[in-house]
Amino acid sequence: MKKLIFSCCLFLISTQLLSQNHVDALRYSYLETLGTARYSALAGSFNSLGGDLSSINQNPAGLAVYRTDEVGFTLGNNVTKNESKYFNSSYQSDQSTFYIQNMGYIKTLRQNENKWNRFSFGLTYNRLKDFNEDLIILGNSNESRINSFLDNAQGINYEDLNPFSEYLAFSTYLIDTLNQINIYEGGINSNQNNLSHENIIKRSGYMDEISFSMSGAYNDLLFIGFQVGFLGINYHELNTYKEFGFETNNNYDWGDIEQFIYSQNLNVVGGGVNYKLGFILKPLKFLRVGAAYHSKTHFQIEENWESSMITSFTNENMGTIDDISPYGFGNYTLKTPSKTISSLALIVGKKGLINVEVEQIDYSSSKLDADYYNFLEENSNISSFYRKVTNIRMGTEWRFGDLSFRAGLGIYESPFSSNSIELDPEERIVQSFGIGYRSNQYFFDCAIMNAYEKQEYYMFNGSAATEISTSKQSFIVSVGYKF
Repeated sequence: MKKLIFSCCLFLISTQLLSQNHVDALRYSYLETLGTARYSALAGSFNSLGGDLSSINQNPAGLAVYRTDEVGFTLGNNVTKNESKYFNSSYQSDQSTFYIQNMGYIKTLRQNENKWNRFSFGLTYNRLKDFNEDLIILGNSNESRINSFLDNAQGINYEDLNPFSEYLAFSTYLIDTLNQINIYEGGINSNQNNLSHENIIKRSGYMDEISFSMSGAYNDLLFIGFQVGFLGINYHELNTYKEFGFETNNNYDWGDIEQFIYSQNLNVVGGGVNYKLGFILKPLKFLRVGAAYHSKTHFQIEENWESSMITSFTNENMGTIDDISPYGFGNYTLKTPSKTISSLALIVGKKGLINVEVEQIDYSSSKLDADYYNFLEENSNISSFYRKVTNIRMGTEWRFGDLSFRAGLGIYESPFSSNSIELDPEERIVQSFGIGYRSNQYFFDCAIMNAYEKQEYYMFNGSAATEISTSKQSFIVSVGYKF
């Protein structure tokens, strides 16, 4: 055979062939509003309120609002629906997951003789993001990924081609030098029409956080809190791309290509740490003011990935040829953005409350780093592709005896800058509703959250944008006991 098969060791020396890029930075910093059923029912608008196992992860000063000990447990069910639009074709897919959303324990110590009259401590677990989703793109166009492989390969010796992409195209005869040096030709005509594309992406995993919090209440006027959070990442993605419907190319020595299938598999695990500071002030009996600061999260992340290519020819002598990449792996550090939250709440006696808050995050401030690579280009892309956003959340709760009725609205600006996407950036909208029941020391809450957003996805470099409309519906149930 004219093709040379390389060992994994050779490629590990020649390149760390980074899977890490600006996409990773956003994936682990663009989080969801997930928490207890009460917290979720108010769309996460809880910064000035406190007294909830999830609210203390937003503003640890809310821990000092507790007057009793508490244990709680929350389950969540999430259904993610994606609709893809590629040129004149569209396809819908959905994925459902069931998981533990939140649990925790609160311990409150009373100091009735001091102005610092309460100290509280909390240990909580919270799901930050659910990665589970399926994305299916089907459609026809004049675009071909073969041209992307060709452009990236030109001028490079085949021994030095990227073993996770261009070399696979070369070794399965999708592209070839045809006895030339560093000049590649593709197995298709330049004027292909109505090519068929099929891209199936399966994602799974989660981000979660275990937090330890402490707080104090000064004369029931000022509440301050501090929290240390330990975050975990578990993410998997299988991306399978298929292209077929090629016209006859009599000039390609290896015959006519029937189809090719290019698959990429990525596995990620990681851990991070951050801290949070916050205060809540009660200047008037009916008014609460809150503010919180979340530090950057410092992640240590490990990834492994591999790719494969299968090329089928109409010529029986060629048949089907396949190849698989070496096993790639790498580790790196990621700093995700800090955030600030400020809020105002109106308390209507024991009847109800309204909370409004503003959250600011600069997604362009994320940074990648590693001992073996400087990530200059990737960090430049982060600064260019993403931007600072201002998010607004509003929530209300009204009590009628033992029952409470809740509603919330969240408006999240797109993290994408206008120069990184074809469409205008669109907001993510979160609507929520819920009901709660309190009886003596026990409580039971449930909530429904609906989130909707539009984003763009590019199947390969040079392809037109696929418009992705994502809707998520979450059903959340919490139970707890105060003692």
